[in-house]
Amino acid sequence: MKLNRKVLTISAAALMMTIPVIGLVDGQNVSAASHSVRRSEKGKLRLKHNSYVYTAKGKRTHKLLRKGKLVKYMGKVKKNNGAKNLYFYQNKKQKCQLKTSRINGKDFYQIGKNQYIKAANVEAIDGKTLIIKQNKVASDQSIVVTNKNNVPVYSFEAEESKSSELAKGAELQVNGAIYLWNDKVQKTDLYYHLTNRKHVDAGDVFVKASDVDYKSGKKLTPINTAEEAENNYKIAVSELDEITLKDLINKENTVKASTKYKKASSDKKYNYEQAVSEAKTATMAKDIMSAAQAKYLIWSLKTYESELDG
Repeated sequence: MKLNRKVLTISAAALMMTIPVIGLVDGQNVSAASHSVRRSEKGKLRLKHNSYVYTAKGKRTHKLLRKGKLVKYMGKVKKNNGAKNLYFYQNKKQKCQLKTSRINGKDFYQIGKNQYIKAANVEAIDGKTLIIKQNKVASDQSIVVTNKNNVPVYSFEAEESKSSELAKGAELQVNGAIYLWNDKVQKTDLYYHLTNRKHVDAGDVFVKASDVDYKSGKKLTPINTAEEAENNYKIAVSELDEITLKDLINKENTVKASTKYKKASSDKKYNYEQAVSEAKTATMAKDIMSAAQAKYLIWSLKTYESELDG
């Protein structure tokens, strides 16, 4: 009765992590690293998050590069003092940029033949801190901030990801609060649901409410209770919820033909498409769907449809 979800890697853009540029004086990196260490990073990217490798067409491969790894890049670094985003300082005043490739609306750096990684996952180029402009967040969106280091993310089954951790101070956009039942430890906890699937190389993920603090936006009311989370996990989907879920899935073509979908951002379209895809997969699975799974999928489809704002 499990809702199988593959938890992989969190990209900096979806999480909207704000990382202070410590160690910069007048735009120059003056960290404790020696000049010899910096020279060893010449021609390389340093990763600040685990990063999957993509093809030029945006297809994710199975190759995963770990946080902290140095990766050789392709292309030339050019001076650009007018740069507003994705730049670094070569000296006190000179801004530089490495050529990016635009894939599915996102910036990528090329690291090999038909191999690309998301620019948002890069910490430094040539040993110099990469400066990434943060996206503005609408005032009605709910933002929470991690309150400690090494904060894990979780699947719908309340199981930890083995490859993703968030640093203290990471700002996360969330659109739902939900109690999840962990059958392995026989325990229920409150979680927040991360909004942007496109920036999470994994679909749905959650963070524990105890691992974050509220920062701004609308305060979220849980969509269920702790008791409901446990009880609904242990029983099969009701006939009414099964019909409701199928009706929402069957609305897909109507929704996609609507103005609100056509004029929505690529991220919001993607969120809706993935919610539909996961609902279809769940309804076709051999295992009997739990009431908890069905109610969550119904919430997910309704939520992502309502967020289409074209």
